[in-house]
Amino acid sequence: ILKQYNFLVPEDYDELREIEQREDYRKLRYEHKMKFLRFEIIVTWECNLNCVYCFEKPVKGIKKESLDLTKVKKVFEFIDDHCNKNEEIYISLTGGEPLLVKNKEIISKILEEGKKRDFKFYITTNGTTLREYSDLLLKYKEYIHDLKVTIDGPKKIHDQRRPFIGGKGSFDKIIEGVTYILGRG
Repeated sequence: ILKQYNFLVPEDYDELREIEQREDYRKLRYEHKMKFLRFEIIVTWECNLNCVYCFEKPVKGIKKESLDLTKVKKVFEFIDDHCNKNEEIYISLTGGEPLLVKNKEIISKILEEGKKRDFKFYITTNGTTLREYSDLLLKYKEYIHDLKVTIDGPKKIHDQRRPFIGGKGSFDKIIEGVTYILGRG
């Protein structure tokens, strides 16, 4: 029955060659410029936490740069050149920790440029600076499709796994920020 429905094919069957022969494949491959609907912007590699499982820690000899306003402009030029204007465009802001206080001007510029284009944003954050970012998050809430705040379980476990760089637990600061945003939103 599997052969009957072409789930099993002869061993010498060249599936790739058959796909390449199809007219719809050639048209797609050669006549259309690639267009994207989703982009991921790594705002910074830096973080204010020292999570026990983090794999983004600095590596000697490898320079990981953060965004500046000039790079933000170039990012949006790239997006404008490589997106389908008739589709909904999503941008994911990640890092390190994208919402570090020192990145507020960069985040503001990114959200403003996205708003001009009616883009939607996904933001993944450790949540420790939500209070400091509440004005921006609320100003652009119509464009923020998803705000993911990561918590590693109850306070005791979370604080062991995700302390601030100085060693202090981050759970209370995250809950304070989430509560503050929800209270203002």
